[in-house]
Amino acid sequence: MAREQPEDNSSLLRDNLSRESSAGSGQLLVVNSGPQRDSNAGTSVIILAKAIVGAGIAALPLTASLLGWPLSTLFLLGMAYATYYTLVTIIRFSTREGTPSYAEVVHKLLGKAAGIMLEFAIMAFGLGLMLVYEVVAGDMLVGKPGFKGILCQYLGQVEHCHWACNRTIVTGLVTLVVLVPLASFRRMESSAVASWMGMTALAVWATSTAILVVAGAFQGLLHPPSLAPHRSLLGGSGWNVATNVLAIIPIFTTAFSVQATAPFVLAELRPQTPAAKSRVSFWALVLTSCLFLLITMGSYAVFGTDVQSDVLHNFTPKELRPFLGKDLGTGLYIAVRLSFLVSVLSLYPIMMFPARDGLLRLTTGRESPSLSNTQFYSVTYAIIAALYLISVVTPSIWGPIQIIGATAGAVIGFIAPGMLALLPTEASLMPQHKSSRWRRAPGYSLIAIGVLQGIAGIASQLLPNKSV
Repeated sequence: MAREQPEDNSSLLRDNLSRESSAGSGQLLVVNSGPQRDSNAGTSVIILAKAIVGAGIAALPLTASLLGWPLSTLFLLGMAYATYYTLVTIIRFSTREGTPSYAEVVHKLLGKAAGIMLEFAIMAFGLGLMLVYEVVAGDMLVGKPGFKGILCQYLGQVEHCHWACNRTIVTGLVTLVVLVPLASFRRMESSAVASWMGMTALAVWATSTAILVVAGAFQGLLHPPSLAPHRSLLGGSGWNVATNVLAIIPIFTTAFSVQATAPFVLAELRPQTPAAKSRVSFWALVLTSCLFLLITMGSYAVFGTDVQSDVLHNFTPKELRPFLGKDLGTGLYIAVRLSFLVSVLSLYPIMMFPARDGLLRLTTGRESPSLSNTQFYSVTYAIIAALYLISVVTPSIWGPIQIIGATAGAVIGFIAPGMLALLPTEASLMPQHKSSRWRRAPGYSLIAIGVLQGIAGIASQLLPNKSV
């Protein structure tokens, strides 16, 4: 019986990347508006944008409440630019080394220890996020203490539908019917349909927020913009303010966490040029930044300082009734929750790529393209089954997961790219500065952001008197 041949484009990608490697080794890629030859650029933008927008979007409106609109907007756009810089750095070195693999680039240029550290971080980060998505699906459909899920709320009291309030059954059905099919693709581009659905769902949420803003404006219910930090909301005293500011930092620094997934998306972009990859990264970040700002500022305008750490808790029929009435308020409540659920579930197959490859590289030294179909699906379904079991048997995983996200995310998103940016061949990213100190400043800045994110992520979970 013939051995199954996996679908593998890695040799073609390497050839293309090698041919491109002479296209300049240092200039910061500038997005131009000239003729576009990226045959699948639109799809790549959508997949990359969807990979950026995760469950953390629900925490962003709180930052506008605590820090004020100007400061929260400044931090958000600053992190968008920092993310763009890291992606440009990864793209440049991937081109130079002739490989689309982020982990392989780090392994070659920063050494075996750095490569292993990054591979472990990618695996932990990806598996942790996928576990979060399963837990969120259970929360949205079944509920949790103080929060009733849609399925349980509307079907739980119906005869023969008591299963709708059983988390094990509902999460199991979601896993079998939705997650298994979505995670079965061997190519990132095959997840385009899920990504389009996810971005459409986010558009529904953003549109719902805009409707509330318009309705509130006509009825005089909107809250005025907050122009400065609310010291009272931050805790009043110096210690409470410090701990709450530490809790806010990871919200910003992880808002655009896409460095683990971006290489998989960009590896399938046509044509394989640094400029094309830069354009896709730029427009994905522009799209998500606009989405973040609309939902963040719109939610604050509607709910004011009452906005919660998870803004979905504000989208209830009771709170929406003054804006739209009982029936429309209930309809919008259901629409927002379902859109968030669809958005989160559409991320699952995207995060499977870095998580699976990180696990394979650590345990076998191989990557997904080198596996036969039997091996590929065995590994994929084993991961899905393990995450499902953890999601239903573990009472609370938020504390450990947030620590993993903050620390592993810092390594992936800022520390490793910062170390790459410090390499001599990357100095010309800032050609206007002749001083070695200024040429290395971006790299040190990225490392500093990553270290701060890790410290803040751990401290925010361990320190008392935290209200965020």
